[in-house]
Parts: sequence; C-alpha cells; structure tokens
Amino acid sequence: MKTSHSKMTDKQLNDLGITKTTITVFHVGQHKYTDLKHAVEEATRNKKVVAD
Repeated sequence: MKTSHSKMTDKQLNDLGITKTTITVFHVGQHKYTDLKHAVEEATRNKKVVAD
C-alpha cells in the first residue's frame, strides 16, 4: 500500500524515526533568517545605510 507522503500522520512519521518541527523565519527586505540576532543585525545595517 502506497501512502502519499504529504498525508502521513505524525504517528507514521514517528514510526519511521522522523520528527516534524516548526521553525520561525524572520524576513528583512528580501532576506530570510532563522536566527533573530542575524535578522536584527541586518535590519540595523539597513537602517544605518538609509540614515546616511
């Protein structure tokens, strides 16, 4: 029996040793960051460039 991968349950994934996680992504202009520190640094750099 074939199972559509997108329709697998959390139990089916766990049985295969797969852990599903959620991440937060921060967007600064066209860039994406998963680390808030990096996003803030980029936003700060962008603000300084605009102010100059």
